[in-house]
Amino acid sequence: MDQASSASFVAESGSPPVAAPNTSPSPPPTQSNLPDKPDEQPAQRRLGDYLVHLGACSPTQIETALSHAAQLLTTGVPKLVGQILLQMGFCDEEAIQGALFEQRKDRLRSTAIFQTLSDEQLTKVAEVAEEKRFGPSELVFLQDEAGDAFYLIISGQVSIFRTIERGREPEIARLGPGETLGEMALLTGEPRSASVRALKESTLLSISAASFDVLLREMPSLAGTFVPILAQRLRQTDVRLEQELDHGAALSDFLLEQTQAAAGPLLGASSPMKALRRQIENVAPTDQPVLISGPLGTEKAIVARHLHESSPRSDNHFLVFDAASLPALGEGQNHGAKRAKPQPEDEAEHDGLVVEMSQCSALFGHERGGHSFAKQRRLGCLEVADGGTLYIEHVERLHLTVQQQLLDFMKTGRFARLGDKLVRRAQVRIVAGTDVDLRQRVEDGTFLEEFHQLLATRHVRVPALSERKKDLSLFIAHYLKKHSALSRNRLAGLTQEAMNVLFAYDWPENLAELEETIRRGVHLAQGEHLGAEHIFVGISALEKRERVNLIRWEPLRKLMQSRFYPGLPQLFSVVGLFVIILVALLGPQQAERNVALPLVWAIWWPALVASWFVVARLWCSLCPMAAVGDVVSRLGGRRWKVPSFLRRYALPLSAAGFFTIMWAEQSTHMSTWPLATAVLLLSILSGAVVFGFLFDRRAWCRYACPLGGASAGFATAAPLELRANTNICKNECLSHACYTGNEEVAGCPMYQGAFSLQSNEYCILCGNCLKLCPHQSPRLNLRFPGAELWANRQPIVSIDFLIPVLLATQVSRLLVKGPLEYAWPLLADSAYLSTFVVMVAALAAVLASFGGVAWLLARRSEESPRLHFSRLTHVAVPLILAAEFAYHLMPFLLDSWKIVPMALAPFGIKFSESYLHVPPFAVKGLQVLVVLGGMAVSLFVLQRMLRLLQSHEVRRLRPLLRSSMLLLAVLYIVLYSF
Repeated sequence: MDQASSASFVAESGSPPVAAPNTSPSPPPTQSNLPDKPDEQPAQRRLGDYLVHLGACSPTQIETALSHAAQLLTTGVPKLVGQILLQMGFCDEEAIQGALFEQRKDRLRSTAIFQTLSDEQLTKVAEVAEEKRFGPSELVFLQDEAGDAFYLIISGQVSIFRTIERGREPEIARLGPGETLGEMALLTGEPRSASVRALKESTLLSISAASFDVLLREMPSLAGTFVPILAQRLRQTDVRLEQELDHGAALSDFLLEQTQAAAGPLLGASSPMKALRRQIENVAPTDQPVLISGPLGTEKAIVARHLHESSPRSDNHFLVFDAASLPALGEGQNHGAKRAKPQPEDEAEHDGLVVEMSQCSALFGHERGGHSFAKQRRLGCLEVADGGTLYIEHVERLHLTVQQQLLDFMKTGRFARLGDKLVRRAQVRIVAGTDVDLRQRVEDGTFLEEFHQLLATRHVRVPALSERKKDLSLFIAHYLKKHSALSRNRLAGLTQEAMNVLFAYDWPENLAELEETIRRGVHLAQGEHLGAEHIFVGISALEKRERVNLIRWEPLRKLMQSRFYPGLPQLFSVVGLFVIILVALLGPQQAERNVALPLVWAIWWPALVASWFVVARLWCSLCPMAAVGDVVSRLGGRRWKVPSFLRRYALPLSAAGFFTIMWAEQSTHMSTWPLATAVLLLSILSGAVVFGFLFDRRAWCRYACPLGGASAGFATAAPLELRANTNICKNECLSHACYTGNEEVAGCPMYQGAFSLQSNEYCILCGNCLKLCPHQSPRLNLRFPGAELWANRQPIVSIDFLIPVLLATQVSRLLVKGPLEYAWPLLADSAYLSTFVVMVAALAAVLASFGGVAWLLARRSEESPRLHFSRLTHVAVPLILAAEFAYHLMPFLLDSWKIVPMALAPFGIKFSESYLHVPPFAVKGLQVLVVLGGMAVSLFVLQRMLRLLQSHEVRRLRPLLRSSMLLLAVLYIVLYSF
């Protein structure tokens, strides 16, 4: 406000102005500033005009006073014009009060309510009116208060608003000079229906309730003038309130529900993040559309919010609309209409129409009755975000028709609600986000070329988390603090081991995956620090195809959820184990007379190997050794945490244990020695008991059991898998009971939890997660055999350790029982040493062969030998599993029948054996067929794996990989032919 206008304001209102520092003085007002024209409205006349009109002062004196007030204002000393007139002796106090009274009467006369009153009546009203001043945002009165006064606005502006549910305060109206408020409560006697606050410096005339009642009694005609005014005010208020309630509800819904993903800081000090901030600074000042691209899971919504907050629109709304989520149609803002089921031939067209209508309704709104689903009016994003920014996530998912309508709006600023012909205007900045190549979508015909050009003019790229691992510690600390505050686990930090796990992972799903991993870890942690055992990475949220959920079959679901499963089968297996051990220890030591040998080597081992291919690691849940370890743990176990070195070196230790068992079996001819068989079983049982006493859960099965290590690798080829619906786990589950357990059912014994399963390695199908999950998320899927081997995004490390060791033991076992049995006399003198030498040599040959092929593959591609080595081991799993089963076919077919005569012999019953004998050549033929079947599955896995590789060098890799599997199969066939 300049000084001249400030001085005029002083003369008008009689209130002191606020000095404006560092402003140059304006010329003093002249007589032209004080018109006394007949056509001037009385309410607009200044105090000086009334003094001149009453003859109390001359125009020259008024001009002198105004000039003096302006000069004082330049020195920072505001002074009322009336005071200056008194000091200069131009008039007296009585004259000024008379002028103010006349001014008040004219202001009352200018309103519709009082304009019909006579001068005498108007004088009575002016005598009881009191002038009140209110600063910006100062409340005049509150909703639900008793009506104590009637107000006439002299200057300034006030806002009328209501406080409704969830603290929202929709504005009903704004009133300015000459308008009245507060009369409704005085006339009806009810509490005030709304609140009023001053929007800026305002002056109001106030008439108290008692004085107002006196005026109405003395002037009955005054009450009649209020009726049409109040009726019109009510109509305007109802319309405005309905609009504001709709607008307020829409604001609440969008801001509370849709902008959650955009909350959070833009962290990072790495070079890619500095470049990102520069991009934001470059595009923020304009109002032009912006395209934000980045991999799945990056903070594109947060970038959009920071772009908005750095723009001139920062004081207005920022809304988020996700085009990938189908907005609800139907009543109100949040209620969806029931969706009619389309006929099969019309399903695609129907779904496309639903997407189009839903997106149009969400963006542009719809009018009540405009469509069958439109039971109530709905405001769209564009209407709610007027003046602000709208961020459209997954913009590529917009229907083509919606793209065209949005393009038209971006060009013209005009749109119409669905079912409404009224063209509306809005000023909204469009920011679009995508994690796909929009140029490719344009070429595919699913994205408009012009729409893409308009968006891509200003482009901001968000880098993947793998490109800015320097910032990883900042994100980890942020998410740890955030989710610690939201949960009961107030963690002090992470262990170094946990940090190493997080930094070793590449985070293909970026920050979304990192935050979910930290959130879950915070919930699972029990101490003051988040440990590596609470970190589950590499969890894909994608639902895979080609799966049949067997849990839908009610008898199977009831079986796995039964309290007798797997406890009852475990009981029988424990009894069987101790019977076998006792018979092997106390029974005859002649192989042909001890029934423990065929039970272990002709039935148990073949059944175990077959189970790996058919039912994955189901045997581990029924394992008698693990069951005994569980009992020891429950009765008096220490329940210590598994030490980090054991977790770190579990795979090589397990592989070494399996190598040792195979060496002991071959060098001692264990299958024909009952005592050695008993010692082997007792050794494995002792390990399970010791680990059960020391550690919690099944640490033996997870980290140390040699047979468990073999099971972990081979179970990946099984046609069964237990997986969780990770969308439910991430969005619905807060307890993670499948990992933590409850008072009745223990959590996952393998330290895993259904939510983290992406491989069969560590799932033993115990059914605990099915019993614990309140959302029925776990599913037992039937899939293609070997599907896990080609589809997993990350290599399965247990396979890389298992396959070379198992292949070496198989080759050495076949060599010792085949060609070397007669060609190497050293075997007869020192079986232990010679067997060890053969196995080590075989292991070295296997590693050299796989490593050499991996090196050749690496030379023909841009990928590392380590990755190709892993692919070789994965492809070989079905073939080596088939070869292992083929080896155990011999004892199964030739020796399993011996159980019957051995069991009957103590009772003096003789059993004829002739018709149970299987010719050895027939067994060898079956072995070759099994190996060929394994080779076929391995080649199928190879074909599917190569199909998934996004590389132009796939054709060059295929012949070498196929040749490697064929040569391995030929090696097996040759060895089995001896």
